Amino acid sequence: MRARIRATTIALVVSVALASVAGTALVAGVTGLEPSDVVLVFDVSNSILLSTDGTNVEFADALDGIADRVQVVATDLAAGNAQISFVVFGRTAIPYPANCARLDLHNNPIAITRFEQCLRSIAAEYRAGAKAPVRQRVNTQDTDHVAALVEAASLLPNRSSRAAVIFFTDGEHDPPGTARDKENVVAKVTPAFNGRTPLAVLPVGLGSRAGVFESELTSIYKAFFRDMQPCEGRASFSWPQVVFPSPDAAGTAVALALQEVTCSFTVAPTPTPTSLITPPPPSPAPPIGLRVLPGDGSLTIQWVPPSTGAETVTDYLVRCRDAAGSEPIESTEGVSTALETKITGLTPGTGYQCEVAAVNGTTVGPWSPPSEKVVVLGIPGTPSQPRVELLDGAARLSSELPGGGSPVDQYIYECTSTAGQTVQAAGPTPTVVVGGLTNGQTFQCVGYAENAIGRSAPSLASASFSPCGGVLDCNPWIKWALAGIVLVALLGAVAVFLRRQKLRNRVWITAQVDGGENRPLGWGPELGIRLTQDDGGWFAAPMPAEGARVHARYRGENRFVVTSGTHIVDVHQGDSTLIRDDSGALHQLTLRRYADRPGDRKAASDRKAASARKAARIGPDLPETSDLGARLGVREDDSASRAEPPEG
Repeated sequence: MRARIRATTIALVVSVALASVAGTALVAGVTGLEPSDVVLVFDVSNSILLSTDGTNVEFADALDGIADRVQVVATDLAAGNAQISFVVFGRTAIPYPANCARLDLHNNPIAITRFEQCLRSIAAEYRAGAKAPVRQRVNTQDTDHVAALVEAASLLPNRSSRAAVIFFTDGEHDPPGTARDKENVVAKVTPAFNGRTPLAVLPVGLGSRAGVFESELTSIYKAFFRDMQPCEGRASFSWPQVVFPSPDAAGTAVALALQEVTCSFTVAPTPTPTSLITPPPPSPAPPIGLRVLPGDGSLTIQWVPPSTGAETVTDYLVRCRDAAGSEPIESTEGVSTALETKITGLTPGTGYQCEVAAVNGTTVGPWSPPSEKVVVLGIPGTPSQPRVELLDGAARLSSELPGGGSPVDQYIYECTSTAGQTVQAAGPTPTVVVGGLTNGQTFQCVGYAENAIGRSAPSLASASFSPCGGVLDCNPWIKWALAGIVLVALLGAVAVFLRRQKLRNRVWITAQVDGGENRPLGWGPELGIRLTQDDGGWFAAPMPAEGARVHARYRGENRFVVTSGTHIVDVHQGDSTLIRDDSGALHQLTLRRYADRPGDRKAASDRKAASARKAARIGPDLPETSDLGARLGVREDDSASRAEPPEG
């Protein structure tokens, strides 16, 4: 309930306000001769007109007091240069009463009298309450500050050396309809006052508590106070208080504002005896035991009364702020001493810290320490398509949620097979093992996220899979990998075998034709042979095996396979066989093989030592060398087997 301040206390309010406006040093300033344009704006909403505690009557008395003062200072007003207009508002705003717009008071007694009558007319509207005639002109159901200030701006001239709006209201901006909830008044009104300077919008709020109401009025004052100079004799021009605790104090504030913007209307302070001044009670301590409970887009805040001053508490203020440090969100339950409140309309997934302060009449005590951050709840976001890890008769599923969502209590996966089997599993983390699945059947699985508020929509897509009974079944690619490894191993083994065979039969081959010089043919095992002659007689020259008429292949065990035309003979090395030259003449060909190229003494020596060691164990592996072999430094087989002449 609003505190009352009797007439004896009004004088104290006036004197204190004057002291705060005037300061201690008198300086030159604006006089009443400077043109000023003023709009008086009055809130006539039902919260005042239909009040049951006499608020409407008390404010009417205050306006009648201002009208009485107009009679006293009529000469000063005539000498001054003020133009006055009146506006009333509720859900809508209009110039009212009739003939109370742009009253030019300079040297105009009729306009000054009309100014007094307009004040008394507004006072009579407040006094009439529910029967006020203005209710037939304005919808008084709600309070629309934007409509009021825009209408006031329309009554100010485009250019003014001293423009002002004195704005009286008893409630927060509360236009009809959700589309304008939490509307930014300053932003909406700025275009109406764009370019106007000097300018002063001076709010006079009627209320007993700070909070959103006071913050809104303060922001209006700060946004629309531009280049206003103080009246002559004042140190400065400022409006430090925007909310007043009683109708009497608010009426006095309207008079003070009128004084400071016109520099011709004055309020005469009346000293108050010190014995009549009641010192305010001490501020209550901060509330304790703060507890914040998350809800669906809301927070419930609970607390315990302060340890000292609890008996004087008339209200509690609650505000919550998110981690980003944005403007605090305040509770809207109104004046209440309840120890719990609920703040709704919050963003799920966002963490808030809350604090509480106790109000003692008009004094707001210190705020409690902020609570721990509490995250607002809401239905969790939709999970992503589940990822699958196949198991024996089971699957390990996991998914992700979009960032910044509501907290999740558990993740749920539901799997349905083509055969109609349905299995569900849940866990506190995004990864859950779903068991009891039939191997070989195809399952479609979707995921959900769930908390105390509810369950999310199913995952954006389902996962399709078939559980399996073992490593090879679950990973068929392993079979192909193993087959590939075996094939590569076999090919490698064959390659090694062929290489060894090739190295085993790799020998240095010489040829002797018709008992002539033993000449080298090159490295075998297979060579083409071409018979030719020079001054030394016939000899064998090497050529590619492919396409050669005669070719020899060393097959191991000191034996050669010699092909001459269609004649093929298997001959021991050192033995002769018959071959034909290109003219068809027969020649004896003797082939010999050597482990190294003749002339490599070190290799021969090493081989001889190895042969000796081997002979000591298992006997000689080659026959003794012939004289020609000795001359070449290698061993050769001294046996000779004669083959039949080749055909053709």
